[in-house]
Amino acid sequence: MLASTSRELKERLNFILKELNFSLEKHTENPKDTLIEFKTINPRVLILDLFLKDSNGFELVKKLKEMNETAPIIVISPIRSPSLIEKLFRYGAKDVLIPPFSNETLATTILHRIEE
Repeated sequence: MLASTSRELKERLNFILKELNFSLEKHTENPKDTLIEFKTINPRVLILDLFLKDSNGFELVKKLKEMNETAPIIVISPIRSPSLIEKLFRYGAKDVLIPPFSNETLATTILHRIEE
């Protein structure tokens, strides 16, 4: 599942998932739909844009983790502050990717979380 308004990220993710013989289950562009779909489909992995439209990404991560403690949430964030990255991990993110990152890095991270 992808929660992001970035068309580029969606296209990259579709390409990567196809290469891995997976497909994108769901794509949301706002926090309300993200929470609803997350609860409905219980995705194997959620890739979340920290700056999702109309959202406090930190609080969204926290809410998602409260819904499912073992949820594999991968956050994409341009924030490089160690204290804010640590906060994301405390709130429930399993991984934080800071752009720019390669398709290989994203693919490896997804596979690692799926295989957990």
